[in-house]
Amino acid sequence: MKLGLGTVQFGLDYGVTNRQGRVPVGEVERIIEQAAAAGVRIIDTAAVYGMSESILGSVLPNTHAFDLITKTPQFNVAEITGLHAEQLHDAFRQSLEHLRQPHVYGLMLHRVADLFTPGGVQLWDAMVSLRQAGLVQKIGASVYSGEEIDRLLEYEGVDLVQLPLSWLDQRLAKSGHLARLHAAGVEVHVRSAFLQGILLQRPEDLPAFFTPLCPHLQACHERFANTGLSAVAAALAYPSSHPEVAAVVCGVTSLNEWRALVAGAAARVPSFDWQACALEEPAWLNPALWRIQPDT
Repeated sequence: MKLGLGTVQFGLDYGVTNRQGRVPVGEVERIIEQAAAAGVRIIDTAAVYGMSESILGSVLPNTHAFDLITKTPQFNVAEITGLHAEQLHDAFRQSLEHLRQPHVYGLMLHRVADLFTPGGVQLWDAMVSLRQAGLVQKIGASVYSGEEIDRLLEYEGVDLVQLPLSWLDQRLAKSGHLARLHAAGVEVHVRSAFLQGILLQRPEDLPAFFTPLCPHLQACHERFANTGLSAVAAALAYPSSHPEVAAVVCGVTSLNEWRALVAGAAARVPSFDWQACALEEPAWLNPALWRIQPDT
C-alpha cells in the first residue's frame, strides 16, 4: 500500500479546512492500530509538529513494522556553522527520545534552502554521519520545486525526497523531476495530495479566497463522480498512479477520516484524463501564497 500516515494534526491545529483541531491521543492510538492492520509502511513526523513525536512515542507498540521518518530543525539563517550542525545532531537525538526508538528509517531536511545557504554542506555532513552511525537508514529533504530537486541532487547520497503532487498540482511530474529522482535511486514520498483538504471539500464550502477556483474544482469533481471516483479516491489515485512514487503521506483529524483514506486507497481506479484537472498558477498551488482570513 502506498498510503502513508502524516502526523502534523497529532500535534498541531493544521490545515485550512481543519475544524476539529488536534487528534485526541486515544484516537491516535486507534489510527496507528488500524494503519498497521492495513499494511501502511510510512509514518511521517517532525519535531516542529508540536507534541506529535512524543504522542507517537507513547502509542507505538514496542515492536512495529512502520518506517518512521522525521525532519531536521529549520535554521533559516544567513550562514550555516558548525554550531548548527551540532544542533541538528542534538535535535535528531531528541526526536529519537520522544519517539522512543533506537533509530528511524528516514531523516529529511525540513527546509532544503538551509542546505543551499553558505556553509550548508555541514548540515549534509551531519546527516551523513548519523546514517553512518546506523541511527537512520535514509537521508534527504522536503522540497517544493524542480530547482530545489536539481540542486539537492548535486549532493552525493540522497536517498529520500518528499515533494508536493496532486491532481491539481502536477508540475513535478510534467517537468520530469519525478523520473529524474527515480533514475537516481531516490525514494519519493508525496505530500499535499489533498492541498490541506481543499481538494476534498465541496467547492462551495471553501473559504472565500478560493471562489475564483471553484468552477474548475467543481468540473473536476463532476468528472470524478461520472467515473465512480470519490473525492478521496481521486486525490489518492493521481499520485499513486506514478510508479516513481513510493508513498503518499496524508494527515487526518479523526479515525473516521483515516478509515475513509484506507477505503479510498483501495478503490478501483478507472482510466482517467488527469491532465484536464491540472493548473499551473502558484497562487492556487502553494499554500504559502494563500490569503485566508482567520474567520474563514
